[in-house]
Amino acid sequence: MGQWEADLQEVLDTGVVPGLQFDGATLRLTRQRPQGVEVVAWSLRGDRLQRWTAPVTARGPALQEAWFGSLQLLGNEAAQLRTLDGITGWQVYFWRQNAWSNAQSSGDGVATPGTGTGGTGTPPGTGTAGATTPREALPEGVRVVLR
Repeated sequence: MGQWEADLQEVLDTGVVPGLQFDGATLRLTRQRPQGVEVVAWSLRGDRLQRWTAPVTARGPALQEAWFGSLQLLGNEAAQLRTLDGITGWQVYFWRQNAWSNAQSSGDGVATPGTGTGGTGTPPGTGTAGATTPREALPEGVRVVLR
């Protein structure tokens, strides 16, 4: 659970991919690292909570590729780390507007100025000056309930 907390403390919304997203099976986040950004995916596989990380990148296209790769995880990838056994289910809640809500419900929309897709050699979160990308605001808190 210390790793879970460390991941959440370093969430970064790059404007290229969502900073934090839960689809009911997997929680995906982008995490700030000294060399760039990494995609982290926490998934429940059978009765086991697993953590997967993509290679750290400082390029928007590589970050997008890692994000899309996290959508196709099978659970047997070399980068999968087994964290907790005996888990029969989980739910994630986000703290938004002074209340806990299901992480799968819509959050607050924000426009992120100056973001784009990031080109070759362009750090994630940078792009066409003045462009705005509608994004879901990061929650103020995250709570996980494990069964």
